[in-house]
Amino acid sequence: MSDRTSRRLPRLALGLGAAAAFAVLLASPLAVILYSFSPTAALEVPPTGFSLRWYAGLAGHPRLLDGLWTSLALAAVASGAAALVGVPAALALARGSLRGREALVAVLLSPLALPGLVLGVGLLTAASLTARTTGLQLAGTAAPLLLAHLLITIPWVTRNVLASLESSDPLLEEQARSLGASPLATLFLVTLPGARPGIVAGVISAFVISFGNFALSLLLASGRTVTLPVAIFEAVDRFQDPTVAAISTVTIAVTGIAAVAAERLSRAGSTP
Repeated sequence: MSDRTSRRLPRLALGLGAAAAFAVLLASPLAVILYSFSPTAALEVPPTGFSLRWYAGLAGHPRLLDGLWTSLALAAVASGAAALVGVPAALALARGSLRGREALVAVLLSPLALPGLVLGVGLLTAASLTARTTGLQLAGTAAPLLLAHLLITIPWVTRNVLASLESSDPLLEEQARSLGASPLATLFLVTLPGARPGIVAGVISAFVISFGNFALSLLLASGRTVTLPVAIFEAVDRFQDPTVAAISTVTIAVTGIAAVAAERLSRAGSTP
């Protein structure tokens, strides 16, 4: 066996492994998308036709549509609020002289390491204690659900913005100040534009994470406030047709568009 052949074998093995991994990852969403366009209630492979009847039929399932709008609104509010908290937090950690910085970073990112069920049970317990001590009934309202989504979105914004700030050159900010720029002008003209890729990636990642979250939403959603993942979970046992596949395809489209937007905006922000 020649040296060239021996060098190609590991690359070939890595390529085959990557192709197999992508095939496994894409098999499930592709099956859902295929099923959503099925002309019959049964999935046929190869498909015998193409139909949009199940998308049109979504109008007859208001709970699924309500869940879609609730998830979109909740994700928009959560990602926006996460940006208002996560960006200043990342600035303080990256540019401030804080004691115990590593401990603060660990605390801010800790929700990423905790299972959603643990966070959900903790928030339910906190709501129960609040009701006992103050009489304020939060359980069954949208407040615990929004708080839960903030807990899981703020770390994404903080981590992405912190990474951008740590990879940017702080000398540019020092040069701006030496040329007479005020701290506020330096922040908005130098620091934040330099961190734009991290801000965009963090906000869009937070939107996607909030939009698709299931565990926290299942525990904290009320009868009137139901997110799309919970509505899909409820509909799986009731509808033995591709209706759920149709709304799931809409979810895939939303997350896919968000991912592409994050990539494009991050590249636009990183080009000089």
